Amino acid sequence: MITYICTVGTSIVTATGLDLSHFAKWKLADEDSRLQSILEAEHFALQNIKKKTDAEFPRVSAELNSLIKMGLKPTDRVVLIATETIEGKMCAELLRKVLLEKELCHDVIVEVIDGLQAQDGKRFQQVGLKKLISFITKYEHENVVFNPTGGFKSVVPYITLAGMLFNKPVKYIHEFSDDVITLANIPIRYDEEVFFEVEDKLQKIDSNTCIGKQEWQRGIAFNDSRFATLVEEIDGKLTMSGIGQLLWEKFKVDFPETLRDEVKQLENKRKQPDFFGIIQKHFSQLELSDSTLQILKERSIDHRVIKCLHSIDHRQTTPGMRWHTFEGGENLWYARFSGKGRIYVQMRPGLSPLVTAIDYDKKLQ
Repeated sequence: MITYICTVGTSIVTATGLDLSHFAKWKLADEDSRLQSILEAEHFALQNIKKKTDAEFPRVSAELNSLIKMGLKPTDRVVLIATETIEGKMCAELLRKVLLEKELCHDVIVEVIDGLQAQDGKRFQQVGLKKLISFITKYEHENVVFNPTGGFKSVVPYITLAGMLFNKPVKYIHEFSDDVITLANIPIRYDEEVFFEVEDKLQKIDSNTCIGKQEWQRGIAFNDSRFATLVEEIDGKLTMSGIGQLLWEKFKVDFPETLRDEVKQLENKRKQPDFFGIIQKHFSQLELSDSTLQILKERSIDHRVIKCLHSIDHRQTTPGMRWHTFEGGENLWYARFSGKGRIYVQMRPGLSPLVTAIDYDKKLQ
């Protein structure tokens, strides 16, 4: 099953000749009081859609045209991202009805994103973009195709970057053309170390929307430009930029709070005399060599190391890890978890995997 994540515009209604200009003056909060007008517009649009021949049907809307050309199957799922507007939600609901009635797919979800609108740029930047990125990040590890054919063009760069960052295809069709354009899947990786260094500050921005410039700059060298793209200034304070928000949401998925709490607990126990027994018991499905245990005791416990050990412990692939086999070495593997960080593992038939050594980056020592 493929999940198609589509931004939604208004072409499904405007293509019928219906004028939605007066809808733009209404807020989504007024939906109940405007229900009669909304139902009349939906009925008008649906009646026009039903008159379309099979040949004309794909051109009912840009979203339908793109989904059909992309090969949507009845077993697939479609997620429709709607703006925080009456017309945006109405168009998404119309698309949902058409997709299900025509049995083009088995499941359609409409997600209205708070703050995703064109009237208030500040709200779009501080709320809409954050909510949009937080939502699409949930699909990082699913079989998805990003389809930004419809909707605001201002979100296309972020949808595109998300696809490249998550290694997912981004496809779109220009209006009602017949050609599906697939954007090149550039293998983008982000520097996790940057986020570990300013994690507390980003967490504060995440909770409070912004942070004072002096507080942000505290502990950051004036000539250190690594953090510059993560934030932007609004009304004299710093908030996360769109790119910063996208990378921060990915960081939270890759290193969830439970993992960070676990690292803190292990770090607190690192100096205890029985640490070797504690850490060996903590990873019950693998064996740690004496040299590995010594490394964990002598150096700070690192999030990426613990994440990799969990991956081996539970026989699961962890995003961000790249496994390699030693040439000529039977059952000998190593996983890269950063620029130079590596974990060496011997897979032993009938026995638990043996972690023979861990190499940290210099930054982590």
